[in-house]
Amino acid sequence: MVDVAFEFLKRAFIAIGIGAMIGIEREYSVRQKTVGMRSFALVSFFGCIAAILASGELISAPFELGLLPYIGLITVIGYSFGIYYFIASRKEKLAVTTVLVLPFSYVFGLLVGSGFVLEPVIAAVVVTVLLYSRRYTHVFVEHLTEEEITDALQFAVVVFVVYWLLPSDPVTLMGIQFALRRIVETIVLFSLVSFAGFIAVRLIGPRALQLTGFFAGFVSALSVVANYSNFSKKRGAAQLPLASGMLAANVASILSDAAILGYVNASLLSALALPLGAMAAGLSASALFFTRGSSHPPIRLTQPFSVPQAAKFAVAFFAVTVATQILSDASGAILFISFLGGAASVTPVVVSLALQAGDTLSYSVAAQAVMTAVIGGMLAKSGVLLLSASKEQKRTTLPLLLAITALGSALFLIFGPA
Repeated sequence: MVDVAFEFLKRAFIAIGIGAMIGIEREYSVRQKTVGMRSFALVSFFGCIAAILASGELISAPFELGLLPYIGLITVIGYSFGIYYFIASRKEKLAVTTVLVLPFSYVFGLLVGSGFVLEPVIAAVVVTVLLYSRRYTHVFVEHLTEEEITDALQFAVVVFVVYWLLPSDPVTLMGIQFALRRIVETIVLFSLVSFAGFIAVRLIGPRALQLTGFFAGFVSALSVVANYSNFSKKRGAAQLPLASGMLAANVASILSDAAILGYVNASLLSALALPLGAMAAGLSASALFFTRGSSHPPIRLTQPFSVPQAAKFAVAFFAVTVATQILSDASGAILFISFLGGAASVTPVVVSLALQAGDTLSYSVAAQAVMTAVIGGMLAKSGVLLLSASKEQKRTTLPLLLAITALGSALFLIFGPA
């Protein structure tokens, strides 16, 4: 009996806590008193009680209550819209999301009452964060262009429609097998990582140059280096913050590629963890050292969720895969191709090599090729800096980029796979 009572109290407190958390956000964000913390807590608790009574696990009712959770859900939905029309008739303000999220709170209570804990808690936290992010999402959407929205919708069609039409088994093309769904998944992951940086840049704007450079680096570190290098020639441009922003962009680029590499082939990432980690640490330390002063260069970034961007990724991936397959017996040629591909775009090269590692390519050759691609990307950005930046910026940033590239190369040669 004690165990039953304890389990009941545990579920009740969790359900009430989940509802209260959502209700507190509603009261704070929209200053809503009619439907606030107590209402959400009670609705969630109602769901918990309904689930417990329906299952008969903790409390045995004298009659059948199997339909109680469904009746409760209909009741909560009716209650939500009843409140909305009641408030609207009095010409008072009630956020529509408050009405919509009340049934969510009830369902979370149902899950808790059914014995789930982690799932409803995570879901409630996600819902609360989405509700609280209202002001930020509105600011972001207001700054989107029609072209960016169109690109995102086209990309959504590819992901949510075309993806499911692709065969689940690998497709053989030109004698080479391509796991099409895996490729699309990787493109989506890359786009998500880039989109996070894209959102951050749009939200913070030029107020924090170093942060802008870092988040923009998830989208395109090469673009950051090019923009900052050109801006460094303007009269009065603060050279040290510009250097910090470019170095921070390279940190983001390495972290992005490492995350994608870990998703595609964790074993290959472990073989490259030391050199990549050392490069990221060196770039981070240098960026922090130069964090002072202010400047406001423009950052022009392409929205990552676009079909043209995905097509470029796919074409680069296909070209590298075909070339490495044809030259699978010539490791020197593979390294050369990886270097050239990395100079243009590191991520498609990394994905192609990671998918082949342990299959058509040995782990040692794949690791060497990935590292070569990363070095090619770093040298390409160094070349842009050399051609576009001011003399002072060249003296400040270029030696650091080259030194950190050399450090990563040396660590790979010493500790990397033979």
